[in-house]
Order: sequence, then structure tokens, then C-alpha cells
Amino acid sequence: MSSLINTTHVGIILFEAASERWGMELDLPKTAGIFIALIAVGVGGLVGMGVMQTSTVMMMVAPSMIAFGLICVFIGVKHGEYRAGATR
Repeated sequence: MSSLINTTHVGIILFEAASERWGMELDLPKTAGIFIALIAVGVGGLVGMGVMQTSTVMMMVAPSMIAFGLICVFIGVKHGEYRAGATR
């Protein structure tokens, strides 16, 4: 059964190759910059489209996007710590 591929292992190899090629060593300034850019694009897109009033976007949508993003960053950091500890 050597033709079977362990998809988890393949995914790790692909991610490591991409991170080496594109220099994806994320530290706090890069993470914060990407986080702010994603929130700005999302809020700017909603304001620009005119789907909702600007006050609604700024008072309800933007804070919820920030809160959800921070929760996702926290979960991602904890998962990365777990993965780094699991390989030792």
C-alpha cells in the first residue's frame, strides 16, 4: 500500500515549502499589519458598496470583525504552539 498518500503529511510539506519560498515568518508587526489590512478592506468594501449605512458598519460590523479576528488569531497562535510542541 505504498501508493497511499498521507494527506496530513503532504499538507505540512506544502506549507513548509511555501513558507520558505515566500518568507512567511510571521511576527507581531506582520501579523498586526495583515490583521489591520483585512479589517480595513472588509469595512471599506461594505462602506463603498452602500449595502448598509456607514454608522451601522462602523458601530456594529467593524467591532464584531475585530473581535472575531482577535479570537481567530488567539486560536491560531495556540494551535501553532501545540503543533510546535507536538513535533519535539
